[in-house]
Amino acid sequence: MNEKKITVALSVWRPEERWLAEQVASIAAQENREDIELLCWNDSPEDFDAAGWFRAHPQPFSVRVLGDGQTHGVTAAFAALTEAAGSTYIAYCDQDDLWHPQKLSRMAVYL
Repeated sequence: MNEKKITVALSVWRPEERWLAEQVASIAAQENREDIELLCWNDSPEDFDAAGWFRAHPQPFSVRVLGDGQTHGVTAAFAALTEAAGSTYIAYCDQDDLWHPQKLSRMAVYL
């Protein structure tokens, strides 16, 4: 089991980088970000270097980029993220989500 409490499972496919930056910033603004790890599945490896993007945009939580160099579609991408998650909770994040700063802390209380 991972020491992090919440895995944010994010799948990206040809993301608009400006919107991805806003989305990731909303995750970084979570009030309990010390409990977060982000798993990102890159489902468009020929078009987007997710690992490079996260290296260029450091975050206040751990980030792991997953993928096998092929495009699988959203269902398979989230299935792979779910399998790779080791936290108590998984928060699924579509690539156009912007989150309220208390989203994850409120979710954890209810779960």
